[in-house]
Amino acid sequence: MMEQGPVTIHQSDQIVMFYGPNSWSYTLLGHIDDLAGWEEALGRGDVTVTFSLNT
Repeated sequence: MMEQGPVTIHQSDQIVMFYGPNSWSYTLLGHIDDLAGWEEALGRGDVTVTFSLNT
């Protein structure tokens, strides 16, 4: 398994998901447990991400 990727909030209205290490000071919301294949799947363009909560 690869390193965990942080999910952060930027400028109070943008969610940012990192699939590699970073050193920026964004507000941490959570993290992605398994980043295997993310870089290849996301590529370089815009993507749509859906968040869901398992209860």
